[in-house]
Amino acid sequence: MRPSADVQEVTRTAEHPQKGVRIMTQPRRELPEIDERKLEVVREMLRNGFPGWAVEDAADELDRATRFFSVRQGREPRHRLSVSREFFHDHPIERIEPLLQSWRLVGALKQAGLRPVVVGSIGVHIGG
Repeated sequence: MRPSADVQEVTRTAEHPQKGVRIMTQPRRELPEIDERKLEVVREMLRNGFPGWAVEDAADELDRATRFFSVRQGREPRHRLSVSREFFHDHPIERIEPLLQSWRLVGALKQAGLRPVVVGSIGVHIGG
């Protein structure tokens, strides 16, 4: 019997002594890209909140459930932000900036320093 694309065969080794063991894996589903316009709203808020500082962002390559932002002064990172995919999915573009302002995102980043700040669908949290 030949394994399907969703089955990974494990060869017999010291780590896997049982012959014919198979590990079932879920097929990786493709997630739609986050709307670039929504990402730009967050970037612009960070640029306005930290004038003259560099704002960078990148997708989480493992599960793509989070978008990471970094605010740098010169070469030194000063603030770290992660925004959940759900936040972008749950809120229309016209609500993103008002929500982040009402949640005092820039103030949370300033308070947090190098500790990560997390934005989810219902608010902002400063990590420990």
